[in-house]
Amino acid sequence: MSRYAKILYILAVGILAVAPACSSSRSAKKQQQSTAAAPAAKSASKAEWQDLRMPVRVAISEPMSFSMSGNATMLRDSIINISMRVIGMEVAVIQLNTDSLYIVDKFHKYYFAEPLSAVLGSHIMPVADIQDIILGTQMGEAADITFTNPGSPEPVRVKYSDFVTTIAGNIASDINITAPVTGKSVDASLQWNVSKAKFNTGATVRFKTPEPDSYRRISMANVLQMLKNN
Repeated sequence: MSRYAKILYILAVGILAVAPACSSSRSAKKQQQSTAAAPAAKSASKAEWQDLRMPVRVAISEPMSFSMSGNATMLRDSIINISMRVIGMEVAVIQLNTDSLYIVDKFHKYYFAEPLSAVLGSHIMPVADIQDIILGTQMGEAADITFTNPGSPEPVRVKYSDFVTTIAGNIASDINITAPVTGKSVDASLQWNVSKAKFNTGATVRFKTPEPDSYRRISMANVLQMLKNN
């Protein structure tokens, strides 16, 4: 399996691993605020966008060193698409929709495809919530999150920093995730170029499911074993 596919899988798993903690944190915060009758205007503003395009840099320092720039396109509550490019050529794609997660290494002809329910398990949630999590729009004052990982004594840590105000709410320019995966320490980050974010331009996403005759499919078990042996 190619290094690109391993790296993209680490990043995707890291992002989705954050979802349960952020969801729980958000639920707890809502319960605390319910007695205070907090105004709903701020949360309502987060639903004003229908589509978003924004440059992003993917960086990993552990268990391997890697960085690559690309572009993210999001359709509200339906699609997250991150296209990674080298010299203008698309070499890899992460695509998450309402029911599946795809990771495609177009250069080496590998792909990962699993139902979203298999990736998130009992923490399945709407795509809109995942979008808010990876953008940091639900964090408010809680810019640092630490939570336990049932598969490891080491906790998962997430840090949101450099917030920028947009029509989607306050987006974190830098999201860093440190987590144990298959006995390895993973340190990954998403660095959003919020100054170049474009909202509500009628953006669309073109994504073609890889054909088995042209691509080799990698299962979750395959990737985790390869990460363990890396």
